[in-house]
Amino acid sequence: MTGLALLGVALVLAVAAPLVAPADPNAQELTQKLRPPFWAPGGSPQSPLGTDALGRDVLSRMLFGLRVSIVVALLAVLVSGVVGVTLGVVAGFYGGRTDAAIMRLVDVQLSMPVTLIAIAIIAAVGTSLANLVLVLGLSQWPLYARVVRGEALALRGRDFLIAARAVGASSSRLILRHVLPNTASSIVVVATLGVASVVVLEAGLSFLGLGVQPPQPSLGGMLSEGREYLATAWWLGVFPGLAIMLLVLGINLFGDGLRDLLDPRQRLRLPAGITSGRSAAEAGQR
Repeated sequence: MTGLALLGVALVLAVAAPLVAPADPNAQELTQKLRPPFWAPGGSPQSPLGTDALGRDVLSRMLFGLRVSIVVALLAVLVSGVVGVTLGVVAGFYGGRTDAAIMRLVDVQLSMPVTLIAIAIIAAVGTSLANLVLVLGLSQWPLYARVVRGEALALRGRDFLIAARAVGASSSRLILRHVLPNTASSIVVVATLGVASVVVLEAGLSFLGLGVQPPQPSLGGMLSEGREYLATAWWLGVFPGLAIMLLVLGINLFGDGLRDLLDPRQRLRLPAGITSGRSAAEAGQR
């Protein structure tokens, strides 16, 4: 519930950024540059979290940067989910050489540092929001492929699937009507936790100047700008860093809770010491 609360607040602020932001995030006012937060000496209520070196409102830029981070993360997870789930289902359902080929591709992808791959691709194709989403999405698909492949392998020998195949169901129908619905809970959990990974990766690329490009605000870009002023204007780096930390913490807590909620093994917690099938059945009836 704590994770849901943090995530809910972040989503509301991101959606309502144009309404709740106290100023234009790109409006410069050099006479107001490096103003501290409102509670510090020299601060102003018009800029509750202070201003940056160009006089831009930090809170407004954080709100719009939060919106960019969430949108990029959701789109990237959508791309990685489509690619990973498709390849994972194909590998687990058909098995054999198809499974071996896809899993070797997964092993190769996982053996490469994600950040270095993203840097290399973005440096080659250029920095744009579409390229950023594509790179982040294609860097996360092996996680979905492995999870879904394992679920599909376990389902392939189940009675209901064998019965559906016996009455003449096609492979596509078996996958769409039986395999995918039974792997949906795992996919949702992996996607939820994947959003947090993409948020951190996007912030890291923006920090290096390879993500969201100025003047569009981003939390990682604000961190990069604030590192030069940590001794004199600490708020430029501290507040965006806290925003990233709380967003990722909320997503991770929510993902952990969602995993426990969707895991059927968590719904029945047997008393300690029960090991036999008969005792377990009796405990379940009680």
